[in-house]
Amino acid sequence: MKRSRDSSKLKFQSGARFSCSSCGKCCRSGFQIPVEQHRAKKVRASSTYQSLVKEGYYPLRVEGGVSFLNYDEHEGCYFHRNALCSLHSEHGLSHKPTVCQMYPFNAVPTPDGVYVSLLYSCPAVVAQKGAPLEHHAEELRELFRSATADGFMLSPLKRHILVTSGSTVTWHGTSIWSLNLDLRALSTSSTPCDTSFTALAGCCGPIPRKPSFKDRVVIKATFSTTFLRRWCGRSPPISRR
Repeated sequence: MKRSRDSSKLKFQSGARFSCSSCGKCCRSGFQIPVEQHRAKKVRASSTYQSLVKEGYYPLRVEGGVSFLNYDEHEGCYFHRNALCSLHSEHGLSHKPTVCQMYPFNAVPTPDGVYVSLLYSCPAVVAQKGAPLEHHAEELRELFRSATADGFMLSPLKRHILVTSGSTVTWHGTSIWSLNLDLRALSTSSTPCDTSFTALAGCCGPIPRKPSFKDRVVIKATFSTTFLRRWCGRSPPISRR
């Protein structure tokens, strides 16, 4: 069966807002950022890169034939200068690595379309300041088209989602699972994992055994994906610590 990659059908996390505040946190986090081969050539030709090399720095490193952004002793990107990305300011957004262009947007392909949310490692996202997420629709469509042309793929489309180490549910099943999850129960349940397993029983039958540690690791990884559909209809729940 042909897998849908229709980036024109976007679904957005309700209530989410974002506009870059140029805080620079993502440029100083030491993330391992690959640089596409054709883009690496453009980066090396930039005046910023050549200036850094003359100063004795190595803004890009190569491992296994793949170029990556390099960082200083404080885990800061060498291209982050004067609170801005020098590649962006010198040549525009298209010269930045695809990963940098995508951040902090998170796109998950599903049979119903591409669900778009935000990564909460970004201070501007946490502060909920900026334009509503859906206002970035055209920008994201163009970004997805450009990223696909560059060979960058979104997460694989999964029609069967792993929920325990030995069980899967269909995408439709996750919808039922999401409906069975009562957010109020999260405040009284011993753990979100236990609540999620109870809700899971409502869409695929009783779990035949007590969830193992491996099951709990898988369910923790799946938990945010399960809530993604719910988030597209309301604001995300406030985490309790």
